[in-house]
This record gives sequence, structure tokens and C-alpha cells, in this order.
Amino acid sequence: MKGLIHCHSENSRYDSPMDVNTLCKRSKELGYEAVTLTDHGTLTGIDDFVKAAKEVGIKPIPGVEAYVQEDESKYGRRHLILLAKDDIGYQGISKAVTESNKRIDSNGFPRMNKEILQKYFGIKSKYHGHVIATSACAGGILAGILLSPFEFEKKNTKLREKLKKYESPKSESYKRNCDKLKRKNDDLSDLVEKREELNTLSKKTFKKKENALAKLQKTASEEEYQEAYDALMKEKNESEEAKKELEKVRINISIIKKDITAIKGKIKESEESQAHFNEIMNEIKENANNIVPVENLYNEVLEEAKFYDKTFGHGNFYIEMQNHGYLINDVDKEYKSEEISMPQLLKVADELDIKIVAANDAHIPDNSENSLRARQIISSLRFAKKGFITTIQEGDKELYLKTEEELEKALSEIIPNDRAKEAIQNTYKVCEECNCEFKNGEHYPKFKGLLPGETADEALRRMTLAGIEKRFPKKIGWTKEYQERMEYELQVISEMGYSDYFLIVQDFLEFGRKLGHLSDVSLQYLKSVIKTISLKDLVIFVDTHQEEVGFAVGAGRGSAAGSLVAYLVGITNIIDPLQYALLFERFLNKDRVSMPETSGIQCEPCSRVCL
Repeated sequence: MKGLIHCHSENSRYDSPMDVNTLCKRSKELGYEAVTLTDHGTLTGIDDFVKAAKEVGIKPIPGVEAYVQEDESKYGRRHLILLAKDDIGYQGISKAVTESNKRIDSNGFPRMNKEILQKYFGIKSKYHGHVIATSACAGGILAGILLSPFEFEKKNTKLREKLKKYESPKSESYKRNCDKLKRKNDDLSDLVEKREELNTLSKKTFKKKENALAKLQKTASEEEYQEAYDALMKEKNESEEAKKELEKVRINISIIKKDITAIKGKIKESEESQAHFNEIMNEIKENANNIVPVENLYNEVLEEAKFYDKTFGHGNFYIEMQNHGYLINDVDKEYKSEEISMPQLLKVADELDIKIVAANDAHIPDNSENSLRARQIISSLRFAKKGFITTIQEGDKELYLKTEEELEKALSEIIPNDRAKEAIQNTYKVCEECNCEFKNGEHYPKFKGLLPGETADEALRRMTLAGIEKRFPKKIGWTKEYQERMEYELQVISEMGYSDYFLIVQDFLEFGRKLGHLSDVSLQYLKSVIKTISLKDLVIFVDTHQEEVGFAVGAGRGSAAGSLVAYLVGITNIIDPLQYALLFERFLNKDRVSMPETSGIQCEPCSRVCL
């Protein structure tokens, strides 16, 4: 079956402008019988993709291009294609993608790791043998290792440019400022000492000496008196001069202190800048240590391929062959990444008896100017705040849906032509093996907060009975009519299988009310960590930080307000349905075959209907 196995849509964030309708229509026009959708890290476009494929009469194969990264790995995110062979395989991929969203990195990308892959696709898993995996592109789980020296060097090039913004610890200006600070501190020390001397001198008193001089005038000779008088005058003059000089010293001390503060500020800025400099230098050194010749990485790639071949089962893991002509620079030479990596991966495939498969990393329907500009715009959106526009690289021009002839020609530039034909033939095998039926059915979530051994019906009854005391303290106003209405509603809810539904809605509405009691500071904190905080930690935080009175959930509206059980468990608020003769049957009755759609609880911030 002629098909395309590596395609993206607008659901690939900042990467593809192509919608699923265009993808399916263009694939059909090119004569393909099957097409895959493998968006980056998400399955959000699959439903629309299946519908679009069926409308044009082409076989839809659901999948994902997962990001794979170990927590302690020196490598960044690498790509892995997962394709569902059947509905069971699609369930496994869905679960793996869900779990990858618990490992969001700082840029918002969900990441799988080997633990997740083994958990859902390993030999002992339910989904083993139901998924086909391929090694993806030049940034894939295998090629990414081979090309890592160039990536590390590329990172270092950026880091060296970044390094220019910061000050080296060997900076002469820093040394001069340190020397200047020492001199200023020495000068300050001398002035402070002088100030103390002058301060003592300026505060001298002469009353006793003046009295003694007056007495001396009566008893001493004129010559002795004159000598004593001159000495006293000299001391007085010295004291007066000390007062004048003291003021100058104080001014100089003030000036030097300001100079010292300014110099310290410059030294602090230098030290902070030098700290950043050292951090970047350490990163550069670490990257440099990871730069080894490509040929020295072959055995590591070989072991990596063995892992994936074993995890998915021999025959379910393929090594992709791609050629878009992407360029990489190495000091004074330019290379094509796929010319380096793909022949090496071909050797790995032959050594391990792993099949190769042809793919073009399709992001646009054709190579027209409009399609290229559309992708350029999409790619630039991630840098919108910086006002940066990405450039169109030569490799970008090849990211379109190719005919088999175009794909064969491109691959034959880097691997033998007979191997290119073999890789294309293997796409037929992959497309024939993938046969999802996309069966429709109803699946309702189950409430997970039950007590040990408790059923959902029992939990709802327990919460309903507890609600009587809250709504009708000491059962004042709780009549036989209310009791019968409650029993009737619980019976209908149970028989129709809605107990879990009620419990789940009550749970998130109660949590919404708790959020309404958080301070602005607490809400700002949650916004800052929402991508990384676990659900358990989120619940604990909300439970322990309810500081203010507030509301995040409305009182309730629509036909749900007619349910006494909803009122007792706190789904609706304020409105006692019997007081206003509201009918439960408008909301739920045994003859109703669908879920309630138009009636519900309204959350004030978003006005969404929740029930």
C-alpha cells in the first residue's frame, strides 16, 4: 500500500502550517493510498485527521513524533515516530503521550523516556507488538547521537557569542577597581584617624589656663607672663585651626565613602558578570568534552538501536532514511547532516537486521513560495516577543509532500539507489500493517476518590446524606417529601450509571471553590509552576493556602438545578429545587438516552457549562 509515514499538521507547535484537510487531500492527489499524522508530542489532530482522510478516500494512520529525553542525559530532546498498528496500539500511544505530559521541560515540550517506552511498549506490556516505531529524522533517537558533536559545537558557538556580554575574571578593569578600592580604604582609614585627632584638638577648653594666666600676671615677671600668654594663644590658635581643618576632613571622608560605594558597586557588577562568565565557560567545557569524532559514536548508536528493536519487537522498529539537505557548520567547513548520519544508520540497520524505511519530514503540502512563507511565519511565532524572524534554510525547502519519484531521487543522493528503492518499498509494508478501525463507543471516567471497598453509588449516597445536615441543620424543614425525592433521584442516577458522573462533577466544582479562596500571591505562584507541578502537589497547595473569602463557581443554572441530590452534594448552590417546584425529570430521567448537554453549572470565570 503506497503511503506517507512521517507527516505533520498545524498541531505541531511552531512547526507546520498545514491543516489535516490539506494533508489528506494533497496526499491523495499524489497517488498515495495511506497517510500518517505524526505531530510533535501530541495527538490533538487525530480525530479531524481521520475524518478528513475518510472524506477523500485515503487510509488514515494515527501516530506521534515523540520527544525522548532522559533526565540525566547529555543529549537534548530527540525524536521517535510511533505508529498505531491497530486500536490497541493507538490506546498505548495515547497513554504514553499522556504520561509524557507529566515530564514537561522548561520550554513546554512533553518528553518520553525509556522507562515510559518500556512501560507501554516493552515485551511485558499490553501494547507490545501493536505499535511500529521508526528512528525519525536527523534529530532522531539514532541520528541525533551521531550528529551530537556538531550540536555541541553549535551550542558552544552560541555560548561564545553570549560570553561577550559578560566580564572575564581576568578583566583589567576589575583589577583596577580592586586596587582603587584598597587605596580608597587606606585613605579613609588615615582620614578617620586624623579626624579623631582634630576632633580632640578642636574640643579643647581653656578656662582653667586662662584663670591660671590671670593669677600668673599678678605674681610672675612680665617676661614669664608673656611667655605663658604666647603659649596659651598658640594652643587657642591650634584649636581654631583644628576646627577649620576638621570640617574639610569630614567633607573628604564623605566624598571618599561615596567613591568607595561606587567602586564597590562596580566590583559587585563585575563579580556577578564574572559568575555568569564562569557558568558559561563551564558549559562550554562540558560541551567540548562531549565532542568526539562521529565514527567513535557508532557503537553507542548500535546499542541504542538494539534497545528500540527489543522494546518494540523485532520487525516493529524501522530505521528511517531521510534527505532534506540540511547544512551544519563545523569551524571552517560545511556539512550536510543527513549525508553524515544516514549512511551510518544504514550500516547499523544491516548489522542488526533492522529494516529501513523512507520518509520525508513533511510540514507543508508543496514547495511553493506561499507554503514556505507560511512555515516561516509559524516558526517565527515562538520568537514573537523578541521580534525575531526565522530564515528559510535550504533544508526547509524540502519539507513538502513528495512523490515517490522525488523521494527516491533525494535518498539516492546519500545511499545506493537500490537501498532507496528498498526503503520506499518498506513504507508499503508499514502502511499495510497499520489498520486502526477507530471504533466509536461510549467511555465514561470513573471516580477515583472512593473509600476502600466502596462503590460509586454508595459514595454518592454517603455524600448526599452528609449534605442533609449542611442544607437542613438538625433536619429542620426536611420532610417526607424531601426524603422520597432524594431516594427517587438516587435510584434513577444509579440505574442510569451516573453516580461516577455526579461524584466527578462535585469534585472539580469543590476544587474550583477552593481556588476562589486563594490570594493573588498564591494564584500567581500557581501560574508560574503550573507546567511542572504534580496534581498531588497542586491539590495539597490549594488545600493549605485558602486565605481569603471568594467564589470561583456560580450557584448553578439550567435543568441541573432541578436535582435535589445535586443541591445536597454541593453541585448546585442556593437553589432548593422543591422550594421552587423544579422537576428532576427535566435534567435526568430513565427515558433519556443521552448525557445532559444544555443544562449545567456555570463557572463564573469562563462561563463554561460543566453539567
